Amino acid sequence: MFNWINSANIYSRDPIVHQANGTSGLEFTKYATSTKDDPYVVVRQLDYLQGRLPQSWPSWREVVDESHRENGTLLSGVYSGTEFPNLMFSVDACISKEYFESVHSKSTEYLQNEKISQGLVNSTEYSFLKMEGGFLSR
Repeated sequence: MFNWINSANIYSRDPIVHQANGTSGLEFTKYATSTKDDPYVVVRQLDYLQGRLPQSWPSWREVVDESHRENGTLLSGVYSGTEFPNLMFSVDACISKEYFESVHSKSTEYLQNEKISQGLVNSTEYSFLKMEGGFLSR
């Protein structure tokens, strides 16, 4: 796939490709994810302070568990970077931006995780994705 994508100059800048591993119990996908035409997808890339990522796992587990109970959250997952041990990615897909902003990101677990992460990360980068031509795009 990457050979095909890189066969033409379609980028405004060189792409940055990260590989990530899933963590047992820290991801789920509901069937409705495959039937929703335009889910609201938020990807967070967190750069943790050296050696601090393991401290965040219990809080992330609570976020994913609560997300699974939410009717409008279709997917939630937490993934660690393979080449950079302090890099972590979270992916959330909701039925709409409004649901993400008013329900998902306002849950006690999500807000607690945000508070805990403030003291453990160097930086957080957000990407907001939408469906375009059957693919997720910025």
